Amino acid sequence: MIKRLSDAALACIGFLSALAAWALMSATLTPNLPSPLQTWTETSGLVFDPFGTRTGETGLALLVAISLTRVVKGFFLAVLISTPLGFLLGRSATARKIFDPLVQMLRPISPLAWMAMALVMFHDAEASILFTVTMCAIWPTVVNTVTGLRSPVKGDNWIIRSLPFTFAGYRVSFGVAWMVMVASEVMSKANGIGGFMHRAYLEGQQSRVMLSIVAIGIVGFFLDRLTGAAEGWVRARLQQLAERQSMRRESAALNVEEMAA
Repeated sequence: MIKRLSDAALACIGFLSALAAWALMSATLTPNLPSPLQTWTETSGLVFDPFGTRTGETGLALLVAISLTRVVKGFFLAVLISTPLGFLLGRSATARKIFDPLVQMLRPISPLAWMAMALVMFHDAEASILFTVTMCAIWPTVVNTVTGLRSPVKGDNWIIRSLPFTFAGYRVSFGVAWMVMVASEVMSKANGIGGFMHRAYLEGQQSRVMLSIVAIGIVGFFLDRLTGAAEGWVRARLQQLAERQSMRRESAALNVEEMAA
């Protein structure tokens, strides 16, 4: 309990340092940047009316929900593609020789490039965002899964050996999906937290821009903690499974030695 409170206090110091740096920049280097106090004063109504029931606007909570829905869809599509692809490349040297050069070529392509291509193909913002999020979220899981399968970790069960790496890839992929979704909404002018931020910028409402950035960061933080908890749970269960299998093997070996004696 004391350790958790200490960790929380240290995290608060980090957040307060960021707020202080923001306030200092707005007061000195970039006077056009609204300060934290100005941002709160001008946008607190959106925070206290998250569903837009009083203002008639799309509330902040609804904007985040729209964006999260896109992220979840794109992430699960990426999982469906990247997991078997990662296992294939990790288990088959021939498949690696065929597809690894292609993977390494596609992996660094910018989300903006995928989004431009998607808009040309689909002429639809929703489908284009889903395509872009999926394409960018595939590669962390593929790379991590291949790394896990090729790592020199003891144990003869390749699934147990690779799954911790795969779930670490899921965690990174989910974070990538959230970042890419925001950029895709900005580019396509779709409704959502990214689209809201872009419209605020065009209208000169800089406090709303800063509110959007803060909201994106907060949601990203909680998504990372959620996926990190899931990853930790999987690692613990796999460790328990590996220990039980090791104990069974040791017990079987002892039985064989006793029979031989």
